[in-house]
Amino acid sequence: MTKTLNDKRKRTFTFGKIAMWPKSRKSNLVEVDICLEPARCGETVFSACGRVWNCRHTDIIRGGQCLDELLDFVDDPILKEIHDLWKKYHLNDLKCGTKRQIAALDEETERRNAIHREKGEDEEKPLTHADRYDDACEYLKSIGLYMDTLAEDEFIECQGHLAFDREHYPYGHGWLCYRIPDADMKRMESLMDEGRVYA
Repeated sequence: MTKTLNDKRKRTFTFGKIAMWPKSRKSNLVEVDICLEPARCGETVFSACGRVWNCRHTDIIRGGQCLDELLDFVDDPILKEIHDLWKKYHLNDLKCGTKRQIAALDEETERRNAIHREKGEDEEKPLTHADRYDDACEYLKSIGLYMDTLAEDEFIECQGHLAFDREHYPYGHGWLCYRIPDADMKRMESLMDEGRVYA
């Protein structure tokens, strides 16, 4: 079983200066915060947030969920490790659907967009996007997945206005927390405790 936390832990990594703005010289310091904290359901929540400072270090010119962009400027194994974990687990306690529901919506989005690409048309926003909620529900109902059963590594973090339980979860009616697997928790703890990539 995954080790859970009692308190919030945070670590800041500094990756030197890059030439983001102005692009003529490396004057923008890059920092990335990672955080591990307990969720209400008892599992551990992972988050990561980037910052790129202006040359005077008085304000940030990029911030938040900018790790994809940072990889274009910084070639560092620690940033790559953080980026990989961020892609998989950032705010793993704010999932609006089960993994099966999300996978079905992602597959359908990709199927539809493949057709659009063949026709030279613009791609659709993902069905998991907030403003596609009605479309997502309609599609999940059509394949019998609107109501799903939570897997062993999925937990109810917060319920919406409708009552539901582990056996009957209607898509988008609460927040679910996905457990971080032990192997990836070790990677996170190595970054947090030792400041290095887990070996």
